Amino acid sequence: MTDRGMRAVGSVCNAMDSAQQPAGTSTALIVRNETPFNAETPAMLLPRAVLTPSSQFFIRSHGEVPNVNVQQYRLKVGGLVKNELLVSLADLYRLPCETVSATVVCAGNRRNEMSRISPIKGVGWDSGAIGNAVWSGVKLYRLLELAGVQQNVRHVLFEGLDHIHEQQASTYQVSIPLSKAADPNGDVLLAYEMNGEPLAPAHGFPLRVIVPGFVGARSVKWIQSITLSDCESDGMFQQHDYKLTPGFIDAETFKRVWREYPAIQEMPVQSAICFPPNGYKHASGTPLTVRGYAHSGGGKRITRVDLSVDGGNSWSHSAILTRGTSSDAPYAHDWSWTLWEVAVPSLSTPCQLACRAWDAAGNSQPATVDSIWNFRGLLNNAQHRVRVLPSASL
Repeated sequence: MTDRGMRAVGSVCNAMDSAQQPAGTSTALIVRNETPFNAETPAMLLPRAVLTPSSQFFIRSHGEVPNVNVQQYRLKVGGLVKNELLVSLADLYRLPCETVSATVVCAGNRRNEMSRISPIKGVGWDSGAIGNAVWSGVKLYRLLELAGVQQNVRHVLFEGLDHIHEQQASTYQVSIPLSKAADPNGDVLLAYEMNGEPLAPAHGFPLRVIVPGFVGARSVKWIQSITLSDCESDGMFQQHDYKLTPGFIDAETFKRVWREYPAIQEMPVQSAICFPPNGYKHASGTPLTVRGYAHSGGGKRITRVDLSVDGGNSWSHSAILTRGTSSDAPYAHDWSWTLWEVAVPSLSTPCQLACRAWDAAGNSQPATVDSIWNFRGLLNNAQHRVRVLPSASL
């Protein structure tokens, strides 16, 4: 057995520390739902390092963590292929191992800001349903080449092992376009390691999909099958749960018109202030360093982040950027977030801070949340705002 195989066997032994807290996760996580377990990273922890520690990485689950026997585990690759595959972990370990640094972000990140406008059904996330890690495994295109893709294939379907709580679904199934899945430069990965260690159970052990630049809903955990098809997944999570609608569409109307809206794939540009937190007290006229993150979908590079100290009426500060990728090529894919900070020499309080990011395609963020409100609370990329209150000077 390989070193990776031995570490994987050891990882499966303790799936949960308790009924509430998955093994290998930090108690600092903010729990949003216990069953199934959903938790986000406290925003103030996110700018501390380009790589989010695995134990502090947010967790999004639709069902309980499955118990997987690594010796019996097989990944099925089928559908419109020339050669159906049943792949063991040992088979995967024999293929070239490649590493991708990529940010994973939930489509509902920052949903709570939309909920303040009008009630929304869904996990109540602040700005911590995002994280950046180094993922290691086998690029998906290699398995597709071994299976042989038939000419009429347009989509690649992923199905997880987890039992789903939502109605209308028994397993988690979604799909991505073949153009992304089969592209060596698309970097879609079948990952068995996260930050140099075997995946924790809550993060998809023993194998998960990582789809860089796409919404986190496509990065399926506990992957059990890959199906090549001429049409996208007809599952609930593809056709109903992760679709962006205009603000005038409500839940009842959506039941009639869901076919009119495409499934979310790439993420829009977004940024958030991680420090100071909302309601932070600061002595007026003294310096303050503001920190946060920025990210854009499709591998588009963040080119700048602006900070306003008057709620977005004017933009007077440009951030110092720390990129999550080492590539200096102007058109290289930036799958990782960018961390930023602004040293404000003298901040008058009370005030409202606001941030906005720009990517290499010239995309930026809408000014207000109400302009992009939708009944599912998805893709909130409005300019992020934080109130800073006065405190007594020292």
